[in-house]
Amino acid sequence: MSDMVRRHGAEAERNILGCVLLNGRNAWLSIADTLTAADFSTPEHRDIIDAILTLDVEGEPIDVETVTTQGERNGHQTRKLYLLELVAGSGCVPSDLPMQVKLLQEAASQRRIEQAHAAMGAAIGGDGTPAEIVEQYTRTLLDLNNTMRR
Repeated sequence: MSDMVRRHGAEAERNILGCVLLNGRNAWLSIADTLTAADFSTPEHRDIIDAILTLDVEGEPIDVETVTTQGERNGHQTRKLYLLELVAGSGCVPSDLPMQVKLLQEAASQRRIEQAHAAMGAAIGGDGTPAEIVEQYTRTLLDLNNTMRR
């Protein structure tokens, strides 16, 4: 993955999370159907999105306090200080969210392509029979195609 895509993706992750934590449910609802936890590169960010998704389903407010509490209920160590840092560091306003989501999804797509490439390389370099290698290769391509089509 190019360093620029990686850098912009990481920045977009932080901006999206900070923007949603600052602006709450309305900001989340504007992008909720375009993101999944798998789009985020770090386990900590995936845990935060998991908490936000749970709050959304339950109709609860989305803010630093509720995300911290829900993250803990979900069994994650969601650090309130880190959430506050995301809010403080976010230069995002709700109208910027669609652009930030595109940057994040581009980085996520690149990560998935790299993971698929590594999986295919491992299958080819492994001890599998040719039929097993073709099966793994096909499964990897189908998984990649399915995740990139949404």
